[in-house]
Amino acid sequence: MTGYTEAELVGANATLLADEETISEAVELTQRLQSGDSEVGTLTAELETADGSTLPVETRFSPFRHCDGTLGQVGVVRDISDRRRFARTLADLHDSTRQLLRAGTRAEVARIIARTAIDILDLRSSTIYLLDRSENVLRPVGPSAGPAAPVGPDDGPVWDVFVGGADVSGPTGESYWPLGEHGVMAARLDDEDGRTAELVELLVSSAEAALARVDRERALKERESEYRRQNDQLRQLKNVNEIIRRVDRVLVDADTVGEIEQAVCEELTES
Repeated sequence: MTGYTEAELVGANATLLADEETISEAVELTQRLQSGDSEVGTLTAELETADGSTLPVETRFSPFRHCDGTLGQVGVVRDISDRRRFARTLADLHDSTRQLLRAGTRAEVARIIARTAIDILDLRSSTIYLLDRSENVLRPVGPSAGPAAPVGPDDGPVWDVFVGGADVSGPTGESYWPLGEHGVMAARLDDEDGRTAELVELLVSSAEAALARVDRERALKERESEYRRQNDQLRQLKNVNEIIRRVDRVLVDADTVGEIEQAVCEELTES
């Protein structure tokens, strides 16, 4: 891990790898172990490697007794570079998906998700297929969509995943994830490590939740629009009924055809 040879490391002072702050933390940890306050200690630090760079590590210490009864300790050092990268990627993923809270359309959600998959998760390609309910096809959205045609029933793995609701890997190396009733996410992974798959699953969950929210808000706006339309019709009907009542009163009070014609025209013009 450090780039030193065994001969250079064995017997060397700890300052070869660690700075004074790290050594001080290790001393405090040793004291707690030797006093019996703790059975296992963990120290996270940056080791200085032979080429002058640093390496994030986690060391777990445990005490043990030598044959002569003196107390010693043993530590196991692990490289946590991958863990750090995963944590940073997870934080970046969280920041990116927060944009979904401001997305107002399904297409905007799809573009954010597809771009996040490429920029944050380093996927080689990413396309979101959204269901077009009017034509019953899945339409591609995203930077990798290009001139791709819509996908209809029985047109291949994209539609199969949408209908079947299960993740699959296609014959061309792409993987597909269902987005509930909203569509499908397709992406090409460089590797199949578990952490990348975990992050993709988080992204897919965020996408499905965002699409569901947009659909709910759209349905609510449509209902509000329908309520306004119905209220407008009711007001118009009320106005028409009022005109009819006024005209009826004129008809009852009029004595001649001319009065009727004049009164009706005046009522309609005023209305």
